[in-house]
Amino acid sequence: MIAMWRTADSNFWRKVCSIAIPVATQSILYSLLSLVDALMVAPLGDSAVASVGLGGRIVFFNLLAIYGSCAGVTVLAAQYFGANDILGVKRSLGQSIIMSAIVSLPFALLYTVAPSWVIGLASNDVEFNQMATDYLLFTGWTILLTAIVVPLESMFRAVGEATVPTYISIFASLLNVGLNALLIFGLYGFPEMGVVGAAIGTAISRVVQMLILGWYLYSRRRQYCPNKHDVKSGLTLKARQLYLKIAFPALLQNGGWAAGILTYSILMGHISVGALAVVSMLSPVEAVILSLFYGISVAASTLIGQELGAERYQRAWYVAWRLIIVAVILAFFIGPLTYLLRDDIQQVLNYMNTPQLDVAIQILLIMAFAVPLRALNMLGLSGALRSGGDMKYALFIELFGLWGIGIPVAVFTIFVLGWPLNWVMVAILLEEVVKGCLVVHRIFAKRWLTNLVNEPA
Repeated sequence: MIAMWRTADSNFWRKVCSIAIPVATQSILYSLLSLVDALMVAPLGDSAVASVGLGGRIVFFNLLAIYGSCAGVTVLAAQYFGANDILGVKRSLGQSIIMSAIVSLPFALLYTVAPSWVIGLASNDVEFNQMATDYLLFTGWTILLTAIVVPLESMFRAVGEATVPTYISIFASLLNVGLNALLIFGLYGFPEMGVVGAAIGTAISRVVQMLILGWYLYSRRRQYCPNKHDVKSGLTLKARQLYLKIAFPALLQNGGWAAGILTYSILMGHISVGALAVVSMLSPVEAVILSLFYGISVAASTLIGQELGAERYQRAWYVAWRLIIVAVILAFFIGPLTYLLRDDIQQVLNYMNTPQLDVAIQILLIMAFAVPLRALNMLGLSGALRSGGDMKYALFIELFGLWGIGIPVAVFTIFVLGWPLNWVMVAILLEEVVKGCLVVHRIFAKRWLTNLVNEPA
């Protein structure tokens, strides 16, 4: 234990901050953007808030599926970089873009051709269905742009360059907010388009983000830009097997988790449209709170991967536990702080026209006190196990916790017991408890401490 902290010099913490802070900032911006969308359409009613929230979660489902398909570049590029193999970094980036496009294309077509069918799975409310269908129609196809942006961002993070993607994301987010204001409310002569305006603003900002990030790679970091030879070498049998060994379980894990989150939204809609509106409004708030820990998780994944690539296994073990402990300690302050500030938070939520205010405060407190469990699982699964290629067990933990524990509990408490939203939210935390026990047990087993790139692909 003493040796673990003794090796944490100032250079180590600088590396952590250089990755965690930009990633957390970018994650906060993404989450705030979802919240801003919900706030801007709040004057249009609960159906508008719920439609933007559900549409955002559908796109978020695809975002997580893309992140799963990009696990290969996230894990392999960090280990290749640690082994000073730039050709390996380029090869894994090319593989990641191809796989992300393959995963995204069917959903982009579905959201463009049959958005009303997708939305109809959540509710029979006519006004809500129309708004949500319009939102998905204009934003669903943009997942093809995300299939390019996410692999590029993942590669830059894996090699320790997280700052520039964050700046580009900040610009795109500000552009999104500005366009939303113009198009939702019809400012300065622009048409007043409501929910459709929010969708169009989101789509334009994603196009701009993709173009700028691609330009930066090609003009400023061309050493990481894959060429035809890199793509061809990435398509060889051995290279594909290595990539898919990591990416396929991660794709199932992220896709299964995202589908579960979407299922939660559908189940909340069966409580009431108001309940779905509360969750839609507060989910971005929870995501902002968790952004710090997501940043630490990405830093852990990057630094552990680089240590494993250099075959420094004991140092990788120290990095994992060091950052898990720090994250969980920080997380324990979130719940009490939220409780102490609950009156001020209630005033802010009231100003934001939050539906069912009393229930919203209860849900926010439940979310805040659950942060230590979520931080532990986030650092353990994404930061430690996946960085060493222990993808199958991470897949088991995630899907068993969600589909074996959380969703059955939600179905039982909603449809059988008829519980209100706040008690349902408490009950489904059993998922996080079970996952936390499995994560800690697996990390102590040390089977995830593996080098994946010591043989040429």
